[in-house]
Amino acid sequence: MSDVRDVAAIHVAALENEKSNGYNKVSTTLAPTFLVNLWPILIAKGMLPFIGNTIEADISNTMTTFHWKPIPFEKTVLDAVKSVE
Repeated sequence: MSDVRDVAAIHVAALENEKSNGYNKVSTTLAPTFLVNLWPILIAKGMLPFIGNTIEADISNTMTTFHWKPIPFEKTVLDAVKSVE
């Protein structure tokens, strides 16, 4: 799980940091409205294979490159709940 605030911060940092490479050109193409409306359904359906499984990833390089510490999972969940109250 990733907090969307972390994802956004790392994307901005990657665009501003010369240590991160691979960003050649940002697309300016707009997504069709029907696709944007279906996006939550597509994301949920795509997550089904991960239910009940443990996925591990090494984020140490990202943490070192951007001097970043992820938002704790507990805070992510609590903030998400507060946002829909």
